[in-house]
Amino acid sequence: MTPRIPLLAAVAAALAAPVPASAQAAAPTGGAAFDDDATGLVVEPGALLGEEVVIRGTLPSLRGVAVRVERRADGDDAWTPVARATVAADGTLSARWESDAPGRHALRVVPDAAQAAAVAAALAAGDAAPTATTTVYRRARATWYGPGFWGRRTACGIRLTKRTLGVAHRTLPCGTRVGVYLDGRQIELPVIDRGPFAKGMTLDLTQAAARAIGMLQTSDVGWVRLSAPRAAAGA
Repeated sequence: MTPRIPLLAAVAAALAAPVPASAQAAAPTGGAAFDDDATGLVVEPGALLGEEVVIRGTLPSLRGVAVRVERRADGDDAWTPVARATVAADGTLSARWESDAPGRHALRVVPDAAQAAAVAAALAAGDAAPTATTTVYRRARATWYGPGFWGRRTACGIRLTKRTLGVAHRTLPCGTRVGVYLDGRQIELPVIDRGPFAKGMTLDLTQAAARAIGMLQTSDVGWVRLSAPRAAAGA
């Protein structure tokens, strides 16, 4: 970092640095986690809207520094503060965010502006960017279907089989990607059909999709729209 680079620009560059792939844990909707001994953040990969999301981390170069946790939803340009905390003397961080916006969110830790010396030290130490992702889901009731419909084409033109992963929704365009969450399990599915038509129901999962998240009967789940259709569902 040269003396002529503004501090905030340097912070932004540091935060944009990728987290080592070896530190990330696989999750169907992009949740990230880190080994306890690694520098970075640990965040639950999924939560229901209104639930408290715990953000923990190990930030050795920011010991004793006041920081804020910020979130940015997919498709947004701006970062929004959601929590504040102080990194402990041993370099550990614990903060809590009462999730208030559905969607997939990137989370980052930013030192307070007054902590210029600590920011410079962190950049000089070359710490991995303290970032992670989580997905916040709306609450809904869901059913599942399949037996009796094998071999038939759905409203979106998909031939239904025992292995078809998809979901029915009354209005979302065919091919729209949605995330479904149940008891800590997550799956990303395309809209392939219309329904459910029972009162109070929001989603109707295919049998294969329901089994993938452990849904055996009509259940309370979390769901969120993740993206627009990638291609015509009948293609």
